[in-house]
Amino acid sequence: IASASDDGSVQVWDPTTGATALTYKDHHAPVWAVAWSPDGKRIASGTGEAGAQGPNYVNNGVRVWDATTGQTLVTFTAHAKNQVYALAWSPDGSQIVSSGDDGTSYVWDAATGHITLMYHTTFFWSDDWSPKTNLIASASNDGTVQLWRPALGS
Repeated sequence: IASASDDGSVQVWDPTTGATALTYKDHHAPVWAVAWSPDGKRIASGTGEAGAQGPNYVNNGVRVWDATTGQTLVTFTAHAKNQVYALAWSPDGSQIVSSGDDGTSYVWDAATGHITLMYHTTFFWSDDWSPKTNLIASASNDGTVQLWRPALGS
């Protein structure tokens, strides 16, 4: 089990004992979203602090890290000026969708951090990737759920 915290950390918990197995502290702003990779080996965590300046400013965004060691594998900073509220892995673990309070969603390569698609609409609270249809469902603050195909951006 992984949990996000406003102190900038992510805790990984042992579900059988309730003990903390790992604490990840590379974020320097509140962590708003956490998502396990489908194989359970990596965790993506999204952070951001509205109006962050100075050294914290570049730490807004998403990090992919090893769930066993806590080592940062990839940093994705396209959301650098905004808070990241939603994350979801593609069913094969090769891509991640991340959405922020600027109304932008990015689909990006989980190994390299390179953007494969940018989708812009409204402030998203939640993303999920369908395991069978290659659709992404995004819930926004306008009360709607939008379905979109990452291959097409619509």
